[in-house]
Amino acid sequence: MPGNPQVVWVRPLTRRLQRLFGWGDVLAARADVVRAAKSGNTDELRALMPQAANIIAGVTLSIVPNLYDALQGQPLPQLEDCPHDLCCAGRWDVPTCGPCAPIEGQPEAERHLPPYMLCRRCQKVTCIKCVGEAEERRELQHDLQIALEKCRETPPSSSATEPAEPSYTWRQHPEHPQPFCVIDQQKIPDAEKLAWMRQEIGDRADLPAFAQKWLDLFGEKLRGDIPQKMACIKLYGQYVPEEADARAWKKECNLPPDVLEKFQRIWDADAPERCHECCSAAAPGTKHPVRRAGRNFCSRACAIAGTMIACSKCGHRVDATYPHCPTCEWGSSEPAPARRGHERTELAYMVEDSEKNYAAYMKAIRCTARVDPDHAPAWKKRRRS
Repeated sequence: MPGNPQVVWVRPLTRRLQRLFGWGDVLAARADVVRAAKSGNTDELRALMPQAANIIAGVTLSIVPNLYDALQGQPLPQLEDCPHDLCCAGRWDVPTCGPCAPIEGQPEAERHLPPYMLCRRCQKVTCIKCVGEAEERRELQHDLQIALEKCRETPPSSSATEPAEPSYTWRQHPEHPQPFCVIDQQKIPDAEKLAWMRQEIGDRADLPAFAQKWLDLFGEKLRGDIPQKMACIKLYGQYVPEEADARAWKKECNLPPDVLEKFQRIWDADAPERCHECCSAAAPGTKHPVRRAGRNFCSRACAIAGTMIACSKCGHRVDATYPHCPTCEWGSSEPAPARRGHERTELAYMVEDSEKNYAAYMKAIRCTARVDPDHAPAWKKRRRS
């Protein structure tokens, strides 16, 4: 090389470094662009299409896949030659022959029904529904043409890429330039995976967001949902800070129910709901019957499992059947059981009913339901294998 450059270190150009430098992704496909556009992930679109990084935020995302095709050298869809000058074609209740005439055998909702519009220039007959669809396609094609011209006129600036992008310079041989070869590593070390994940989503992503990005980047390296999920949870345990509870997560049964539900839906959109108390799954196609404070439970017993009955004034825990607060000095304790071998008289039954009614009254006016700070959810308890 001219100038006798000195080699300090050499590192292979991988997909991670390619995306870090803002040079696109060598394995990017149209399906990736469609998925990112459908989810509204503009950061991923900028990484996949660095030529359009400056205009992604200002275009309709529905045209981005076609823009990707155009940037890859594919021809744009052609517009119709005739700028239609439409007028009403005959009576509305009389079918008119033309491309959009009603077709026999189709359901009524799918037919092209009157009124029909006639172009004075090309004599094409179209129903009013197809006129609107054609006009929408024409507007999208116009927007696509403008976006493509902007991509070719304006080079991507550094402000459109990630703030953490490093400064770099590159040079090729002046006489025999060779292309840069990007290596797609098949066995990526965990340290490299962590650096790539932090490069893409930062340091504070939750497990569902982490799993979605992990599946996009490394999902093809492993076959089967179970190995993928275990590898993802293992890597997430290294991703979170040292003091986080997620460090102890090793498999799906260690995940909290709300996290487990979102995590499983990354792989299966129809994954069942989970009870927030016992983590039981709802039947396929159904939901759990009980809802409390935005959380779902499989039964009323699970819904009230994490609550306690307490004095509404001081917060002291009281008995649910015979509430008694020694601090505020109200209520009565549970009566002593009847002695063995003694028959209970009618008066004893009346006294017992009176005490129960008094306890229920005191519970209604002096007690409140609060979250039990000492409650351990059932899903955390060890189960026999």
